[in-house]
Amino acid sequence: CAPCAPVARRSDAPAGIAAAFAYVPAGASDRRATGAQSAALIGCFFGVWAVWAIALAEAFGTVTAPFGILHGFAYAIFLAFGTRGVTHVVGRDRAIDPADLGPVERARLADVRRARERVAEAGRLLAPAFDAAPVLAALHEAEWAMAARMRDRAPLVAEIDDLAANAATDRVREALRPKAAAVAAARRADAEVIAEISAYLEPVDDAVRAHREWEQCLRAADAALPPDAPASLAGHPDLARDAGLEAVRLAREELTARAVESNARFLGALRSGGHS
Repeated sequence: CAPCAPVARRSDAPAGIAAAFAYVPAGASDRRATGAQSAALIGCFFGVWAVWAIALAEAFGTVTAPFGILHGFAYAIFLAFGTRGVTHVVGRDRAIDPADLGPVERARLADVRRARERVAEAGRLLAPAFDAAPVLAALHEAEWAMAARMRDRAPLVAEIDDLAANAATDRVREALRPKAAAVAAARRADAEVIAEISAYLEPVDDAVRAHREWEQCLRAADAALPPDAPASLAGHPDLARDAGLEAVRLAREELTARAVESNARFLGALRSGGHS
């Protein structure tokens, strides 16, 4: 019976290898890499690792060691490529389906999302003077907090909308008033958050426009150079001054400084509990 044991081990090896590649690390991805994409990425390496793992299975006499080693490689590949460098764990309690919310709530969340996009753009254009990272993190948390409140009141909103649309008598409508008032107050609080974010964004948008104006004026000045002008003149500070661009540059610097101040005020308001 002893000679039969290696045969059994060899027959178990493919199953262990397949199980290793079928596994996708749970909870390690974010929205940018789905489980299917990550599994496909890992599967691309199947052939090479399978041959190597079969050799290990024969050497160790078991599939346990190859399974563990292969899982380590699969996990490393998943984190390095499948998540594009993102290694944080996103819990299930941090996921909210916008389809479960009403149109008013979805519009509010879209406002916050657009605000984040505008701040990210400012960070790219105005760096290093303008640091977008802290505000982006704060806006992300504000969006989550708002979405969580909306999720909690979604059943109440649906109930009020349904009863209001199908109320048989004025008595039913009157009974709905307290709940409707509570929903209206919650929506006003969300609107106040959006208003604060919009006020913060005004100087940021001004700085972005000034930066674009500066870039476009520089391109226009470069385009006005004679065809035989030395390449070293393009974008030269002296040329900018001679072309009357100094005022545009100074305005850009001033508005960028205001955007930086707005960053500090907004973050200070968040830390002091200005809004959640």
